[in-house]
Amino acid sequence: PVSVFVSLKPFQNYVYQGEDYRKGTRLLEKGTRLDATALGVLAGAGITEAEVYRRPRVGLLTTGDEVVSPGTPLPVGKIYGSNQMLLAARLAELGFETETAHRGDNPAAVAETMRELLEICDVLLTTGGVSVGDK
Repeated sequence: PVSVFVSLKPFQNYVYQGEDYRKGTRLLEKGTRLDATALGVLAGAGITEAEVYRRPRVGLLTTGDEVVSPGTPLPVGKIYGSNQMLLAARLAELGFETETAHRGDNPAAVAETMRELLEICDVLLTTGGVSVGDK
């Protein structure tokens, strides 16, 4: 049940045409993420289509012979690869699609993987070469 305790005057709770926004009003700024609020604004204006940018795809390449995957036994002299998990998760939180790869310290294999990722990604992030290995 709904209880109304105050009477409304005629047209007190009435929205006139053009009161929400006027023709030609910019509803969203360029670059606005189309979240629930933005989509509600567009729908409220009767807009069913909008020009958008594709989400950037980020390649993430970690390197190092000393790095092993979490969840596997840790041999002496090795470390768990936390960088890839941390960076991929943060990129996903920010809305990026990611392609991940890991290679050891073989320069040719690293270069080939970089070429492969750059064919399918807009940006390539690399991390490695500063850990506990002999090289």
